[in-house]
Amino acid sequence: MIRYHCLVVVFVFTSFLDSFVCAQSEIIIDANVESPLVTHKMQGFLHGGPLYLDSTLVAALYPQYWRLGAYWYDGGGYEDAEKFNPQFTINLNDLYMITNGITDQNLSKPWEDNWISWDAIVTEAVTQLYINDKPVAYWDVFNEPDNFWTGTYEQWIEMYRRTDSIIHSITPSAKITGPEFAFADCNFYAAPILQFLDSLHKYNVVVESISWHEFCNPHDMISHVNIVRDSLSARPWASEID
Repeated sequence: MIRYHCLVVVFVFTSFLDSFVCAQSEIIIDANVESPLVTHKMQGFLHGGPLYLDSTLVAALYPQYWRLGAYWYDGGGYEDAEKFNPQFTINLNDLYMITNGITDQNLSKPWEDNWISWDAIVTEAVTQLYINDKPVAYWDVFNEPDNFWTGTYEQWIEMYRRTDSIIHSITPSAKITGPEFAFADCNFYAAPILQFLDSLHKYNVVVESISWHEFCNPHDMISHVNIVRDSLSARPWASEID
């Protein structure tokens, strides 16, 4: 039995929250009880940074999914979480920001040098993890573009197109996820997700997994997933998407 004195926010397929609020609330997690399979990607917490480095307590939770990025060099890197034996998702834009000393995601503009730095960082990250036998379940390209992307829609799609090309040239079996929308105002709707998929399809690119963030009522997530799946049924080329 593990006791925490911080408020843990439920979300989908991400380790990024607008805030992680320590409150005078207590939750009790029974690590001996297996949670239902359908809820495995409906749970999560922010881990990393100088204030959240207690990997011993986290290990007792047996996390099955781990998303890496912003805290790579601050107690949240691959090696820090490897002991949990989870499936890893890695955010490429976070690595791009770390490498270039960019501290605000609104200032991340990989198109400005004609994608030279972006392509180099994606190539290096994927190559190093591959040759060092560090498995990555999913590559996440850019976190919450509906909140942070300042380029054009065409540049956003181009980022995915070239990233897909680079990653699969190194590891053909790799999987890319997107679009990582935030829907922070609880205004989920499938149209921008489908537009994203259709735009990539014009370049013969299909992401292997669709992901977005659920910050509001977790019980709505299943209906949201079903809405997207129903829409995909009219797109035969999307049949392999998770």
